[in-house]
Amino acid sequence: MVDYGLNNQSLDIIVRFEGEETAVDLMNALLRGGDLSQVKGIAYKEKGRIIRNPLRSLAADLDKLPIAAFDLMPMGKYSPFGYLWPQSVTLEHSRGCIDKCSFCSLWTFWGKQVNTDVEKGQLEVMPRYRTKSVARTLEEVDLVYKKFNRRYIIWADPTFNMDPKWTNEFCEGLLKRNYKDLYWWAFLRADYLLRDERAGILEKMVKAGLVHPLIGVERGCTEDLRKLSKSVYTGELVKQVFHIFKNKYPQIFRQGTFVTCLPFDTRESMLSLVEFAKDIDMDYPAFHPVAPVPGTYIYNEAKANNLLEEEDFRRYDWATPLMRSYQGLSRKDFADLNMELNKRYVLCRPFWLIRGLFSPYKHKRGLYWWFFRNTVKVMALSMVDYILKRNKPEYMTGFRQLRKPRWYDS
Repeated sequence: MVDYGLNNQSLDIIVRFEGEETAVDLMNALLRGGDLSQVKGIAYKEKGRIIRNPLRSLAADLDKLPIAAFDLMPMGKYSPFGYLWPQSVTLEHSRGCIDKCSFCSLWTFWGKQVNTDVEKGQLEVMPRYRTKSVARTLEEVDLVYKKFNRRYIIWADPTFNMDPKWTNEFCEGLLKRNYKDLYWWAFLRADYLLRDERAGILEKMVKAGLVHPLIGVERGCTEDLRKLSKSVYTGELVKQVFHIFKNKYPQIFRQGTFVTCLPFDTRESMLSLVEFAKDIDMDYPAFHPVAPVPGTYIYNEAKANNLLEEEDFRRYDWATPLMRSYQGLSRKDFADLNMELNKRYVLCRPFWLIRGLFSPYKHKRGLYWWFFRNTVKVMALSMVDYILKRNKPEYMTGFRQLRKPRWYDS
């Protein structure tokens, strides 16, 4: 994106890509009256012009990055979703991915920068994966567990289980610590889960605290997966993974994400997603309308074919439809269909719902109650919006703007 968002009057400087080193250099330049043109990795405004500085190379050794200053955060209050994931904290051990999914901005953000032309605002990115050492990651877990009483880790890694050797050593390290009440959530690739199950690593992951894997299912049709540049994946492969969790690890909350409201989608292809979710019998599906973020392939496609109906980035929340389809489905059509997917899975399957709400596994039972309550709330809000004639697509997904808590500025 040529202007990097600097056309927004409230923005003067933007740090591009990884920010740890760039932010320090930028703060030093601002505090000491330095020359901004010497700070790599930023774009800024100067006398009405947008200046793009040379990019900064990605950190070669993630272990050398400082541990987050958890002591400066109100850890007791900064716990997302409250009772859903109580006493939680977000950590990462790796950055990047090995795939090039057309809808994903994460692999581009953490990717290797090649063929850059800073003056023209052009940049090509290739996938790159980096990870901290097992020892460094265990050090961070020890810190948040012992000093800050965190009991639930939300791993921010786009692909937590890329390296089986790393995962195996990490889980063995956790098991040796004998943490009785440490649990975790992670983004996991289905093809690697099959590999890890055959090697006995998945069983260690579960024993070490994995209770909530979030698997990027994306689509049930292999042809659709290839359209999204999702390599290797097939519908049958995903089905195998979910059946392994169901039959061997029943305590695990099986969740998958789907990408919806795509340019090639039809009413039939959208509704087929809920049927696939039923077939693989996941505990809860997340049907996300695609957000064509600048820098992704799908954004370029949408712009080239004039499909975008919304370019206000405040709506880019993976919950609001933003474009129309080649087949003529509008944002409003997509919003209705996406709501229909949730209704068909959550409200039209009483036996599935009762099974989860009264599960013998405490963590799974709590998640079912949380998702059920919020789904009902979303649908109730949608009815209110409909009655008040607030039937725009942004009112039909159930996501509302974030609210700043009263304690935030204290």
